[in-house]
Amino acid sequence: MSTREERRDAASGRPRQASPSPEPAPTGWHRLFRRPRVLAEVRFAFGAALVMAAAGTVIAFWMPPFRLMPSEAPAVRTFVQAAVGFGLGWWGGLFWSTALVFYARRHRPLPPVAALTPATWLAGVLVAAGTLAMRRLGASVIVSIGVGVVVATVAARLVVGRAARRAMP
Repeated sequence: MSTREERRDAASGRPRQASPSPEPAPTGWHRLFRRPRVLAEVRFAFGAALVMAAAGTVIAFWMPPFRLMPSEAPAVRTFVQAAVGFGLGWWGGLFWSTALVFYARRHRPLPPVAALTPATWLAGVLVAAGTLAMRRLGASVIVSIGVGVVVATVAARLVVGRAARRAMP
């Protein structure tokens, strides 16, 4: 007998063949490109950030103007107002869309990534409409934006949850 213990197949009693070495696990970018859902979710997050940036720009024009310098030209004031709205909407939308992706991943089976897009369009409209409605009712800027974001988030979560229930067999 050899010093090595032979492994035998339980059914036939014959020695098992050594399995061929598996191909090495992908690393880095190769690992990412083998997961199309992750790529679709990243693409969705950037698209949703763009939608929210547009909503932020609309909201910014309905808010009190920013005062940077005492003698600003109207064109400068308009540019600054749009830039602030776009920037805050972009970063807020990126954070918000990432949270929506994580929320969607909690469901089993996973809802299709395509179901997140209508939720984002609905949320973009609702965040702008909710914010502007609260502002017209006399609420402060912070409260108005907070209410708009909460209403939009609840609506988006309902749309994603409905899509997840539809994906069930």
